[in-house]
Amino acid sequence: MTTNTDIIFDSLQSYPLQNLTIVQLKKELRFRNLSLTGNKNDLMLRIVEDNNKRKNEGTLNELNTLRMQYFNDEEPPSDRNLLMEIESLRKQVELLSNSATQSPLPMPPPSQIDPNIAAILSTLMETYYFEENY
Repeated sequence: MTTNTDIIFDSLQSYPLQNLTIVQLKKELRFRNLSLTGNKNDLMLRIVEDNNKRKNEGTLNELNTLRMQYFNDEEPPSDRNLLMEIESLRKQVELLSNSATQSPLPMPPPSQIDPNIAAILSTLMETYYFEENY
């Protein structure tokens, strides 16, 4: 089944492409693995040049088939699938937060702590304790 958009994208002239938005043009360029930069005229010209090249190579019809497969395969996920994925992620977060609160990070033995850092930590803890209790 060929749509108006397919006909426009297969055009060997730029004027039918004027009807498309920049977003539509960039989507087509992305599909063709072509550069997405430039103004609307640049994007249209790039498609027309690619069509001419493909016509000369005899691959323009093949591009249509690939485009139809590509854009028909892009079905949005169902709400049910999204909800299942959200629930799965929520459970993973819950498991991770439970494991983090149940098993704190292991502390290195006191012999491995630099004495200067130990003194600073001790001072900070005393200051915090003093401020909380007085």
